[in-house]
Amino acid sequence: MIRTTVIANEQMSLNAVYRFENFLEEDYLNLLTEKTEELTLTDFQQRQTNVKANMTEYDKLLYIEEYQNFIQQSVQFLDFIMRLRGGTKEGWEYIMDDLWGMRHKKGDNTIRHRHLPAHWSGSFYLKVPGETKMYFPEFDFVDTLKDNTLYIFPAFVDHLTSIQDFEENRISIAFNVNLKKLPK
Repeated sequence: MIRTTVIANEQMSLNAVYRFENFLEEDYLNLLTEKTEELTLTDFQQRQTNVKANMTEYDKLLYIEEYQNFIQQSVQFLDFIMRLRGGTKEGWEYIMDDLWGMRHKKGDNTIRHRHLPAHWSGSFYLKVPGETKMYFPEFDFVDTLKDNTLYIFPAFVDHLTSIQDFEENRISIAFNVNLKKLPK
């Protein structure tokens, strides 16, 4: 069962961090973990981004068949957020512009950053070998990362992770989504 948590400074604001634990079925989680591990053997970004770890190109995973179900499910959950928290009856087109993979080895981390100019962002943790923290400073929220957990948040929300202290790699993917209002 997917467990949902909303971390917000205001009761019904869209400006919140949305955490979904047990997001994927185990077989699909294992498939994506193996595929992401394979794709992050090399650091294509050469640590030139806020991710100080092995990372694919920003749009690499968008075009790989194995990730299509993840894209659909993530967008569906963002639509739930928009409709339930935003109270909107309008339809939106959700455009996932970026979807990349990461491999954090011992000593790696992700420094504080935002995902502007995107509208929404997400981080999905496929494999977390030990206690690692994710920080959302403006919400005064620190969370211990777990396998199979998705975070969705507005792209302007600052976030970072602690240093990877374990020999085994942390494997994750992240994305950016833009919204376009559908005509009535």
